[in-house]
This record gives sequence, structure tokens and C-alpha cells, in this order.
Amino acid sequence: MIEISFLFFSIIVSGILSLFAYELNYFKESGFYAFLIFGSIILFSLGLKGFLPILFLFLLKFLLIDEKEDFTGIFSNLILPSIFSILWYFKRNEIYFYLFLISISVFVSIIFGKKLKLLGYLIGAIIFSFFSLNLKFSIYLIIFSFTGGIINSLIKKFLKEKYSNLISSFISSSIFLFFVLFN
Repeated sequence: MIEISFLFFSIIVSGILSLFAYELNYFKESGFYAFLIFGSIILFSLGLKGFLPILFLFLLKFLLIDEKEDFTGIFSNLILPSIFSILWYFKRNEIYFYLFLISISVFVSIIFGKKLKLLGYLIGAIIFSFFSLNLKFSIYLIIFSFTGGIINSLIKKFLKEKYSNLISSFISSSIFLFFVLFN
């Protein structure tokens, strides 16, 4: 019964935040629905430790980048974190939480990189590393989110890929997973 109550709570909180962002013209209508879905999944599966990094990501986007988010933009930013949060919910293995954080930190790094270029990738990675509660993992977070930002810039430069954020986050998370499993 408690989990059903928390699920409804997650949907209500995500809905209120989505509506607030929509009313402030940060989301298009499709973005409202996307954040409602993905925000509910992340809040329900990880609680505040997963929802606060998402809020940080979108606050940064709203403050530093002047564009309305649609379904595609939110999907490419939150599909991997949602998958990792669901995996964490069922398996309770911390590696999934770290993958969740890396997949978001790549986007934070990309946001800073849009304003400050190469140095921005590093600054974004360092700032987001404060969400990690583990010093060793903070270093990994900085390295792999910085790498993801660089990969993103290369993808955009050579391929002009619409889903470059998703691809670079996937590559960076995969490299981290490979590093952890074979280290």
C-alpha cells in the first residue's frame, strides 16, 4: 500500500513541476507529458536522491539555454537515467545508481560546454560531482562526464546527430561500466 501511495505522490509531484515548467514556457506540451512520465519513474524508483539531480539538470537548462523542451529533448535526456533508476529499484545494486548519475552528468557537462566550450565540460562535470556521496566515484563521475561531453561535441561536429546527447551519454556510461567490471 505504501508503494502505491508513493507512486501517486511521484506522479503528482512530477505533474506539478511539469505544469509549472509548461506555464513558464520551458516545456512544449509534449515536453510536459514527457517530464511527467520520466520524472514520475525516477522519483518513484530512486526517491529524492534521483530526483534532485534531474531538477538540477533542468534548472541549468532553463537558466543557461533558452529553448523550449519537447518530448524528443526530454526523452533523449531522461531515457537512460530512467532505465538505470528502474534497474536500481529492482536490483538495489549501487552500480545502477552510479550509471544513473553518469548519464545525467554528461548532460550537465554538455550544457556548460555549450556556453564555455572545452572548459565548460570540465566545470559541469566538477559541479555535478557533488551529487555523488562517494569520493572515489566523484572522480569517476568527473572523468566520464567530461569524456561524454567531448564525445558529444565530436558527434555533433562530424555527424550532426539529433540524438547526440543520448548517444554520448550511452557511450560514456558504457565505458564506465566496462571500466568497473574489468577493473
